[in-house]
Amino acid sequence: MLLRVRVVAIVTLSTLVLPLKATAGPYEQGIAALGAGDYAAALAQLRPLAAAGNARAQSLMGLLYMSGRGVRKNDIEAAKWYQMAADQGDTSAQYNLSEMYSEGRGVPKNTAESVRLLRAAADRGNVKAQLSLAFKYSGGVGVDKNDAEAAHWYQMAANQGDGTAQLNLGIMRRRGEGGHKDAAEAVRLFRLAADQGGARAQANLGIMYEHGEGVAKDLSEAVRWYRLAVGHGEALAQLNLGAMYTRGEGVPKDAIEALRLFGLAADQGNATAQLNLGMMYGSGQGVPKNDGEALRFYRLAAANGNSRGFAKIGLAYYEGAGVPKNDIQAYSWLSLAASAGDENSRNVLNLISSDMNKEQISIAQSIASRCYKSDYRDCE
Repeated sequence: MLLRVRVVAIVTLSTLVLPLKATAGPYEQGIAALGAGDYAAALAQLRPLAAAGNARAQSLMGLLYMSGRGVRKNDIEAAKWYQMAADQGDTSAQYNLSEMYSEGRGVPKNTAESVRLLRAAADRGNVKAQLSLAFKYSGGVGVDKNDAEAAHWYQMAANQGDGTAQLNLGIMRRRGEGGHKDAAEAVRLFRLAADQGGARAQANLGIMYEHGEGVAKDLSEAVRWYRLAVGHGEALAQLNLGAMYTRGEGVPKDAIEALRLFGLAADQGNATAQLNLGMMYGSGQGVPKNDGEALRFYRLAAANGNSRGFAKIGLAYYEGAGVPKNDIQAYSWLSLAASAGDENSRNVLNLISSDMNKEQISIAQSIASRCYKSDYRDCE
């Protein structure tokens, strides 16, 4: 999965602080006043400059009205100032105004204008705009989906050191999306992002070392990167390191540690970790066997769309494990798993259906349909 971080339009005002020199002009004095939180003084310096056509001051006026700092929050006024600065080529204003057109804030919602402004800022090197444009092309949001174009803009942002762009471009290179599959390049990009402390990049680097993709297989190095990512709370690393503990690969076999790591990932909504916890409770691995607790985790995994969770719930109803035996419920869950391509579930369905009448099968199919349409929330 590509990491889709929404690029925040409002710049933190404290990042605008500049050292105030004796020769500082009105703009620098305005910036210093913003950094000190003295918005009245900032406005006294910036408003005349903005009115006189200074694009940087106009962009900051837009920021102040958008955030409601020193003035009453007013998106229409913010858009007006951003427009004036954007017309002069100020990339921060172009980016922020693009976000306003995208959301319909202070201006009528206009996807085409949003993309035009975003591209103008991206073409002039604005990293946030480049990253946002890559997201749009990757997901087909406001533009036709185009992996090659997404990769291009991720590359532009990655070249400027953006960790999210490096991560996402690495994922694309690993998968071969955008017409260029290169595992070694994916490793290089993951490492650049990981060295900046990116937990998801650290986890992906662990995957590359674990499986020997683009780099020599090295389980110890995989464990090292997974542990770094686990230290940042990364669910993917918690899941993968937990799996290594269950197998005893790169680490001593330790079901209790695996259970702990799966629990951390499951608490973040990771469906595979939830499924793994269910299987550990179902088999008594690292914890006393508990079919009821296993079923609880299978339900969590199923609610997150995990097809193996569907199958496990179906089998629990078929066998009466942790729940009263119920062929109708078993059929409904197993049919969902079979529809997702699980052949074993399809075989069990054939066994169950031989003991059910047409009315029972119809009820089960209706339950499965309702479950699917409710995004797996209304399934009983």
